Amino acid sequence: MKNFTKIFAVAIIAILCFTACRIGRDEFNVPYATYHINGKVIDKETKEPIEEVMVVLYLNLPTPKQSILKTSPPPPKQGWSRANGEFEAYEYFTLSSMRERNDSVPVAFLNGRYNITASHKDTIIWVDFKNAKFTGDSYRNWKGSYELNMGEVELEKLY
Repeated sequence: MKNFTKIFAVAIIAILCFTACRIGRDEFNVPYATYHINGKVIDKETKEPIEEVMVVLYLNLPTPKQSILKTSPPPPKQGWSRANGEFEAYEYFTLSSMRERNDSVPVAFLNGRYNITASHKDTIIWVDFKNAKFTGDSYRNWKGSYELNMGEVELEKLY
């Protein structure tokens, strides 16, 4: 009987943990917005487009101990540059966290799908959303979308 009670208690705790992970930002009553970027990645010297550059928006930069893994596809909201160098990526940030960072976030351009074909240096650029185009109507705690075209982003060759 004691084993059944322990198993039942563990199952209940596990169910509560899994359901708590599914609660969205709206449930916590925290205002947030979508921050969306697009542009084109090109070679700094030749001005040719660069394919397969992972584009990632961060709220906080990874520490040196936290490597940026390129061994798997990017997170769903991030993306790879296409053959013509064009990219788009987005992330959800709370409005208070963006105010704390003066509406700027670091964007990483990581070259080399699965870390095999790297030809250009990984680059981090701070992106300022202060003058970004705002779209969308508020719904619950989602306040809209900030869209910013970064234009051409130049990456240097590794060699």
